[in-house]
Amino acid sequence: MSTKVNGIQALTTPIQPDEIEWRVQTVKYSDPAKKNPERLTMVAYINNRCVQNRFDSAFGWDKWSCTFRELNDGFICQIRVETDSGFVIKEDGANKTQVEPVKGGISDSMKRCAVQFGLGRGLYEYPNVYIYNNTKYIPNWAMSQLSDLVREINNGNSNQQVVHIKNTPVAQRQAPQPTTPPAITADDVSEAQGNLIDCTNNEEIRKLWNSYPKHFKDNDGFSKMFKDYANGLEKLNQNHHSQEQS
Repeated sequence: MSTKVNGIQALTTPIQPDEIEWRVQTVKYSDPAKKNPERLTMVAYINNRCVQNRFDSAFGWDKWSCTFRELNDGFICQIRVETDSGFVIKEDGANKTQVEPVKGGISDSMKRCAVQFGLGRGLYEYPNVYIYNNTKYIPNWAMSQLSDLVREINNGNSNQQVVHIKNTPVAQRQAPQPTTPPAITADDVSEAQGNLIDCTNNEEIRKLWNSYPKHFKDNDGFSKMFKDYANGLEKLNQNHHSQEQS
């Protein structure tokens, strides 16, 4: 088997939990002063150890190399790979980071360049992940649930478009589903309303709707809430469009 085929297989094998670095993309606060965080929006990235190990496995530690050059407020990474058919060279860049600007910028540019070779592209198809927490940092209790989510995605057992992670006891998370679906509570409705407010178009509303289980969708009041918000948002967008044309 050629180096090129081996390389493709090694680079496109699903990313494992220990190869992922989770970052907080945005923080939603419960107060205008932004002193009380209530929800984190998470994004998954490959880590540098993943890049190094995967490229060593794909091509051999002596068959690839990377170089960096500083450009404006960031860095450009160039990865050069020797294959049976010749050299393959790709580049990508990243800005300097707020924490350890040089080290962070170099690291991010290397990871972005690795994506050009196909490594970690599946992470772009991950669902929207929300962690409900009262700090703006990733809590330790959420890490095991994030790892479980990655395994479910890799095994093809998760088709959710939105994932809500809360500090639920393990025993309760693993308990079998009751025969009769649980009732929809006022807290469920309040949470859904908060999520709807964050939606800016019908596609985001559709993704949120698909994230809820069947007994939520079968509830007339819950369904009407989504329809009313979608209709209201459409009218608002139409009015905005009409004002721009006038």
